[in-house]
Amino acid sequence: MTFQKVLRLIPIMFCTVTTIFFFILGIQSIIFFPDVTFKGPDILFFLFMTFLTTLPTFILVQKDTASRFERIIKQILHFLVSGCLVFGFLIYLEYLIMETAIYAITMFSLMYIVGYTIMEIRDRKLAAKLNERINMLQDEDT
Repeated sequence: MTFQKVLRLIPIMFCTVTTIFFFILGIQSIIFFPDVTFKGPDILFFLFMTFLTTLPTFILVQKDTASRFERIIKQILHFLVSGCLVFGFLIYLEYLIMETAIYAITMFSLMYIVGYTIMEIRDRKLAAKLNERINMLQDEDT
């Protein structure tokens, strides 16, 4: 992934992560913390937190010639750093308690897998379109 692609992806990821975070926070609050109330500073902190959790995407910046091994290592590193940030914030906010830990880990892993799968499918479709255009151009030249 190039640096420019990451810069274009960060705002999209921020909006997506923020929406999913507030959706999950709402469900979790109803189930585990029915009496909780959020104030303005809390909401701003949540927005800051979701923005910080999108920044590890810069780990994925690499050369086009990166090997498959390098891409896998960067993906694992991205998952671990993102997870540490998310769970660090959840522990700081005292939302990660024994009853919610499995739920939080499952939801984070599921969100990560779904996000990665969507990104991979989109990239493969783009690659197929580009290959099709290249083939059309080569057919015209012959």
